[in-house]
Amino acid sequence: QISSSIFGTSRQPTPALTWIMSANATDPIDTLLDEAFSYRDHRLNNAADVTSPPDFTYTPITSFSDFARTVDGVASNNNSSIEVKDTIFRGRGLYATKDISEGNHLIVAKPLVMVMSWEVSDDEDEIDSEDELDEDIDAEEDLIDADLDSADEEGLEEFEDTFEGEEEGDDDDDDSEEEDVKVAAKPDSKHTHDDSDVDDDSIDGSMPSGEKRNGVLVLRLLDKIKKKPKLWTDTLSQLFPRDEETSLNLPPWMCSCVKIGLEIDQNFNDLLDLHLFPDKDNEETCKDIQLRLPLIVRYNVLSVETAPEQYSHFDAVKGMVELNGTALYGPEVSYLNHSCEPNLSRMSIGDVMFFVTNRNISSGEELCFSYIEHELLCESEEKRTAVLDMDFKDYTDNDEDDSNEAASKKQKVAAKKNKIKVGPMIDALVQNEIMSTQAFERLELILDLLNNPEQVEPEQDFQCDKYTLHSLHAITLDQLGRSTEALSEWQACLKFATKNFPAVDETTMNLHVQAALCAKHAKKLDIANIHAKNALEMHDKLWGGGKVRFLKRYEDDFSKPLRPISKKQMALDVQELFA
Repeated sequence: QISSSIFGTSRQPTPALTWIMSANATDPIDTLLDEAFSYRDHRLNNAADVTSPPDFTYTPITSFSDFARTVDGVASNNNSSIEVKDTIFRGRGLYATKDISEGNHLIVAKPLVMVMSWEVSDDEDEIDSEDELDEDIDAEEDLIDADLDSADEEGLEEFEDTFEGEEEGDDDDDDSEEEDVKVAAKPDSKHTHDDSDVDDDSIDGSMPSGEKRNGVLVLRLLDKIKKKPKLWTDTLSQLFPRDEETSLNLPPWMCSCVKIGLEIDQNFNDLLDLHLFPDKDNEETCKDIQLRLPLIVRYNVLSVETAPEQYSHFDAVKGMVELNGTALYGPEVSYLNHSCEPNLSRMSIGDVMFFVTNRNISSGEELCFSYIEHELLCESEEKRTAVLDMDFKDYTDNDEDDSNEAASKKQKVAAKKNKIKVGPMIDALVQNEIMSTQAFERLELILDLLNNPEQVEPEQDFQCDKYTLHSLHAITLDQLGRSTEALSEWQACLKFATKNFPAVDETTMNLHVQAALCAKHAKKLDIANIHAKNALEMHDKLWGGGKVRFLKRYEDDFSKPLRPISKKQMALDVQELFA
């Protein structure tokens, strides 16, 4: 792995914004930001010299061993604010042992392994067969119809009893300790084959499969296990799925990249020959690793992005997209369950991931974050479940049966038949297509979509599409200098975000930033100052560091204004509003 020390610390800021770069060099988050900027710049300027994921320095890192837990009736680490607890209905999770205030960096973690997005291309060597796909679809339809029939006859109680749930995919029904919280159910042993990974956008695989990037993670973990067998026995074996029975009840995993799949098989064979587990049955342990390790990766990996809320994120020169990747973290992260009303938000700088409380949390509450984008939390239960793609149901406490889960399966099968993905129609690809058109043509296209929505397939009929179109409309109006109209659109986006996102949220914060700058350009100073104040307060809850850190994080966005103004004027606006 690349050490950040080879990059040095110097970096040339945008001339008009030089005053921004006066952050505290001794603060660990400011140091992380410097490392992220350096890594990004070196990737952009000389990619051949940066060929490994980042390995940034941060202290302190959360240790799972510091969490409170009870083993064989003996309690340990009672002073910890986090407790590991197994419950009948929620499986294994993390719970607050005391009241925790909003804006607390509760967990800070480094990954066990990571693969960068630029390291892999998921369109190479993919397994593909139209005949096998059609056979899978027919089989899935039969099983789903059976599920729908049995749901009416058996009721929810029998459905819940089908599986002894555990951990990340092991959430269950309305006996959760937290009132009125929407939670995710455990994996369903009746689930038919699902051929995509946590972050896989493809739905046209021909058999149970997994993304190429996850295959790379499996290989890197096997390499680490060979060097340090205790990584398996002490850490990886504790992650979901934690036993053979659970693993066999989940859809099997096969790498969609043939070359990597063969490499994985060879490494499993090599592992057996090394006799790394003398204290146990070596053959049985290696079989356990072969069965469970790919599933552990499939159900526990997380996408990792630095400053994804910023509009400069994907910029070829100033964006932080070079730090995007997929990573597997230890139990301190993997034991966090999903909720569509999360009390934690996750953020990253390079490979360091932060889980921050987005509201005040009471003692005894389970600590949860959303496995899906916050924009999708407003969608129906079946749509959230389909997008989750984690073999469990994202349900509310008011559910009376499991027909919605079977309906979400039906949606996914219909999507396969129609060769579309289950998800918003205005996805990243469509957004890129819209934004690549000339501004006036784009404006006409967006207004047409907003005012005369086309009939879309049920699998792509998502409420959040309207929010996305409003944001694209706001950007386009701003680019054309129509600030008063753009401000109305930014405020429409904020109305959606305030209603549907967690109270403290990076995207909401960025909407306030853009609304403030837009209002300033429209000469509505009172409104501009209100939005600037909201942005700064939210940023401080998420990242701390006051205005200086805010300006440092937003330097790239501010150096590439959305509006037709000079860099000098942009710097003056930023200074007046935020400095």
